Amino acid sequence: MRTALGTMRPLDERGAWAAKSQKEYDLDENGERIRLPSGRYKTHKVDLTGWNDKGNALLWRKAWADISNAYLERAGSPERIDHRSNAERGIGEIPTVHMGVAACQMEKKGIALRRLSDLICMEHMLSVIKPRPYEEREKRTDYPRQVPHRDVLCMAIDEALKQRPKDFDELIKILISLGYEYKDGKQPAVRAEGQKRYIRFRSLGEGYTKEDLEAILAGLKTHEEKSYSRQPHNRKPKMSLLIDIEAKLQEGKGAGYERWAKVFNLKQMANAMNFIQAHNIRSLQELDDFVNNTVATNDGILTSIKADEERLQEIAVLKKHILNYSKAKDTFAAYKASGYSKRFYEEHRDVLTLRKAAKQAFDEYREKHGEDVPIPRVKDLNAEYAEILARKKKNYTEYRREKSQMQEYLMAQKIVETMLHDDRNRQADQQREEQEKSKKQR
Repeated sequence: MRTALGTMRPLDERGAWAAKSQKEYDLDENGERIRLPSGRYKTHKVDLTGWNDKGNALLWRKAWADISNAYLERAGSPERIDHRSNAERGIGEIPTVHMGVAACQMEKKGIALRRLSDLICMEHMLSVIKPRPYEEREKRTDYPRQVPHRDVLCMAIDEALKQRPKDFDELIKILISLGYEYKDGKQPAVRAEGQKRYIRFRSLGEGYTKEDLEAILAGLKTHEEKSYSRQPHNRKPKMSLLIDIEAKLQEGKGAGYERWAKVFNLKQMANAMNFIQAHNIRSLQELDDFVNNTVATNDGILTSIKADEERLQEIAVLKKHILNYSKAKDTFAAYKASGYSKRFYEEHRDVLTLRKAAKQAFDEYREKHGEDVPIPRVKDLNAEYAEILARKKKNYTEYRREKSQMQEYLMAQKIVETMLHDDRNRQADQQREEQEKSKKQR
């Protein structure tokens, strides 16, 4: 047995993974931490378990060999397992090198066959083509642009419209003849051969929805083809919170993670500074004012959206009560004519119960808005509902935009505050060291 694999992390009393190591500070002869030229303190890593100890690994390998040999002997097999290396056993054979998954896959791709071909060529005094080094190979710089499936579908619809179909159904037949599969329903969709998911017409944009295509085919609207020249997106760098490197090192992170985290933090600081300069922010107070204004604006829009949602729900409930009250008009008249018969009530309990709930809702409406205020008509409620819904959609679009801007301001503010806090701590440490040096000199 040559390899033993095991976890490096212990389990705590709750059964959760704990840290595999921790960082400890190196101390000088006075018991104080040693500061490095970089400003950080000198540390070393301490393993919290003995699972990475070479001696323990040898004990485990020997135990595994003993158990395996016991079972091999019980099974009557002459084979035996030895945990020692070839050198320890006095064998001069050179051990093989573990190739790994990637190397095996490369062998499967033909590299082994190429090597065999080279050997045969050399044995027969033939030339061998040596692969060019990577730095001498021609680098590919021009990559073909992949056209999105939606753009391909829009192109197909453009070609189908040139055949002047009579209606939407005939347009679908043309698309089917072009290799598309159609799915009817509330949201009609199509997909090309080889596509996994359907594409809804409503997701194609203006001029390609089912309603727009029907209006174009009916002559009520002119069709304008899309412009498919896609420009590359200039995405703004996304800001993230700075990493507390000291805390991560305490958790057991190594030097590689520390180097990466330093570069990451520098990038976030640069993104924050670029964001501040792009918005002409020249002081920390000005940044705080921007943050407060965006937060207040965002909260105001969100409050308006919630109020509109509550009103929409009230309108929907009131409309339902009005319709139930209207439907129960004849039934309640018959119930009244029967002298409020219990038998009649049991036979029409559902309708009369809905009417009673509607009557109670009307009483609460008059109590809230005044006894002289009439119950609104369904037509008026529908108009108000449409107006509030349109306003809510508009506010929600603005809310998403303001929320994104608010998050950017908050992130920049947090990064700047962290930078200033670290700078103050660094200055305090330097002053403390200078004071300690002056005391020692005295």
